[in-house]
Amino acid sequence: MLCDIETLEDAVEYLNKRFPGVVKVEMGKDYWTTDEGFHKAELLVADG
Repeated sequence: MLCDIETLEDAVEYLNKRFPGVVKVEMGKDYWTTDEGFHKAELLVADG
């Protein structure tokens, strides 16, 4: 589902209220699941 919510935390809160039983929310490479909680992707820095 696409929405105009700017943060993953706000999206999780909104979607859990709107759709009880949500098990996973993704925003880019970051995600939240009922089992793991929040997971932020690590940024990779390239050597110049």
